[in-house]
Amino acid sequence: YNTRSNKSKRLVAPLIVYVIILCSGSGGVFLQVQVNGAGPAVAFELKAECVADGVLTEDRFEVADRGHFGVVNGDHAVSDLKAYQGTESDVVIREKFLSYDVTAVESFAFFRNETIQTLSLYDATRLNSLGQCAFAGCVNLKAVEIPSAVQTLGNSVFDGCTSLYEVRFRDGSAAQIPAQAFFECASLETVLFENDVTSIGNRAFSGCTSLEYVEIPKSVTTIAASAFDNCPALTLGVWYGSCAYDYAKQNHIPYVLLDGVSLGDANGDGYVNINDVTAIQRHLSELEALQGICLLAADVNQNGTQEIDDATHLQAYLAEYDIPDPIGEVITQ
Repeated sequence: YNTRSNKSKRLVAPLIVYVIILCSGSGGVFLQVQVNGAGPAVAFELKAECVADGVLTEDRFEVADRGHFGVVNGDHAVSDLKAYQGTESDVVIREKFLSYDVTAVESFAFFRNETIQTLSLYDATRLNSLGQCAFAGCVNLKAVEIPSAVQTLGNSVFDGCTSLYEVRFRDGSAAQIPAQAFFECASLETVLFENDVTSIGNRAFSGCTSLEYVEIPKSVTTIAASAFDNCPALTLGVWYGSCAYDYAKQNHIPYVLLDGVSLGDANGDGYVNINDVTAIQRHLSELEALQGICLLAADVNQNGTQEIDDATHLQAYLAEYDIPDPIGEVITQ
């Protein structure tokens, strides 16, 4: 090794084949070097300003800080988190990694880390993406909130996080839920979409056996057939005529209509009364056609068609006869 200046120390030995970059407590960066793959590693300090000046000038180079291994892009402006080897149970990904803006968590960065229980992403305001399997197999991770800055999720990003019980997508966050994003998260009970999600990929929530209820926004236009496979307790909250409504019916998944229309409210005025009997009769007489969700509400006996029996059942209900149809309740199937 030769000392070039008091600001940095550079490697000149030609036999170096193994380099790991570590961080000192004082903020300087350490290189840990092994020659020809044998013998003990030798550490020496590389001042932080030398990294900023690009002493290790490549398109990307690795640095580390408190268990986080990062990859700094060649323009020295941003950093991707490449790996985590720390032992903290509460992990916070911050806006800066050393002096660099954090823009991504790379694929497999936290893969099968069994110590993480909580994860905070909110300080990382420029964090744009979470890579494939970035947190897969983190079996003790409890809850996740995807902030609005995160626009891209990789396949299987939280695959196999068996203790994960809640996922919240904040307004403006990733619009596409990729394949197997939460595959076999067996403890998952709550999924909240506050964003305008547009698609839910293959097996995205497959095997989430504790999942009981998910409201699907109107913004969703694509749901893969296997998205909710093996979710035996699931009921979907859907909007009438939406992609999620069609998906629930086609895949025989119980659903609740979020429109709030009650069975029997054929004219859609918010009440069930004699006017709804009239509306059904006029529809059957082809005097005034019912459409959309009102047509569904007119199917009082829920046999899939509108017929005179629906008007009869509704009249019996209004006369306070005991009938089996859940008239007056929000429509579910």
